[in-house]
Amino acid sequence: MVGMAVAKSGRTTGLSCGVVEAINGSILMDLQAECGNPSDAKVLFQSQVILSSIVRPGDSGSLIVEAATSRPLGLVAGLASDYSFASANPVGLVINALNAATGTKLSFVGGGDHAVSCTPPAAPAAPSTREAGSSATEHPATAVPVRHEEVERAMEVQSRHETEFFAHPEVVGVGVGRYQDGSALAALVVFADRNSKRPSLPAEVEGVPVRVVLTGRFGPGTLAATRPACGAGRERKPGAGLR
Repeated sequence: MVGMAVAKSGRTTGLSCGVVEAINGSILMDLQAECGNPSDAKVLFQSQVILSSIVRPGDSGSLIVEAATSRPLGLVAGLASDYSFASANPVGLVINALNAATGTKLSFVGGGDHAVSCTPPAAPAAPSTREAGSSATEHPATAVPVRHEEVERAMEVQSRHETEFFAHPEVVGVGVGRYQDGSALAALVVFADRNSKRPSLPAEVEGVPVRVVLTGRFGPGTLAATRPACGAGRERKPGAGLR
């Protein structure tokens, strides 16, 4: 799935296409204080699909589909502050959670498989310092597939060492992605806050390469202006969570 061409239709940006940058992502989200959440918090979102720059504020909850088939892939959950990356909850986990919570059996409906064609999004509005070698520069149709066995091994190593990466305060996410453009080799992709010092990390862990990508901090992909002030309109109950 690393390097897969994807598409989404969002409230802010409409139809746009991109690629899967990393999978099995653990992303540290900055949640701002608001009604129901009286103080700022940092929450770790796991099993995230990390996407290239196809999301803007207000696109939260947009459905991500495989561009080749239109099959559901994920729901947009988070967005880097510089718009360089977005994260999505895998649809399988979403459906399973809803089924467990409601006691029903939900599923996606729609027509048969069909391709989605759209123009790649414009460059991020915020300055980007994406490093050379990031797979986001590749065209999905020509990207070399990352070998499945490489991905599986990298995920095993990630599970054993993820806590060590997050011990560095500059690190905002870890996932499994491509080592470099044109490579079929998987790597541990570490997302680091571009406004902090670069974390001092090893070049590889258990033989798996480590690639550091500078990005903004992650937060919910909602519009801050649409969040109601406490006491405005219908007050939310404590613990209601984010929209």
